[in-house]
Amino acid sequence: MKKAYPWFNDGARNYNLKSFIVGAAMAAHRPDLEEAYSVSKDCYLKLLDLEGHSAKASVLRAFGYVRRFFLVRYALIACFLLASRLLGLRIRNNGNILEQQRKNLSFAISRGRRMLA
Repeated sequence: MKKAYPWFNDGARNYNLKSFIVGAAMAAHRPDLEEAYSVSKDCYLKLLDLEGHSAKASVLRAFGYVRRFFLVRYALIACFLLASRLLGLRIRNNGNILEQQRKNLSFAISRGRRMLA
């Protein structure tokens, strides 16, 4: 996410409900980031479950289900684009990323999937 949206602050201590929803909007806007968002979401939900925050995890799982709907995805995209314009945030609309970035993303996804197994 950071490569496509340089202003996104996605550190472990900053990852919260807001980051979760912003990540969902970014993944809706850039489908090539969907797998990375999915792994990130799954890791976050597992941490919530391990720490005993099952109510919050349940709400986020429900949000994950609802965001699959066509209108919800496009509402997320519209809100994301409007917020980024109002806040003056940079968006790299170029879906092409460098080969090294693609390898880094693939590595992060595979590590996340192994952590979840």
